[in-house]
Amino acid sequence: MYKNFIAFFFFCFGFIAVYSQTSENSLPLNGKYKLYYKDGTLMEKGHYKNSKKTGLWYFYNDSGLLLKKEKYQDDQLLWQIFFEKGKITKIIDKNGKITERPKCGC
Repeated sequence: MYKNFIAFFFFCFGFIAVYSQTSENSLPLNGKYKLYYKDGTLMEKGHYKNSKKTGLWYFYNDSGLLLKKEKYQDDQLLWQIFFEKGKITKIIDKNGKITERPKCGC
């Protein structure tokens, strides 16, 4: 009986901890952020400061290849670089100017 109570307690505590992290009323996000696909492969990573994206953010496909890199300052997108098979294909600056690159990466 005691073991069942302990298991139930930890289950409830774990549920509350997970819910509090995803609640809209939670504290501001600060520091490193990582999001994963269901299989554990990294989907995206970056940093938050006062719940705003800051610095470089990286986005990966489900095979782990880099799809896009973005740079933020106070949650404002400064630029994006798109990749295909590890090669830069397109750059978009903060004004929306698009620079296409040959898919050969040259």
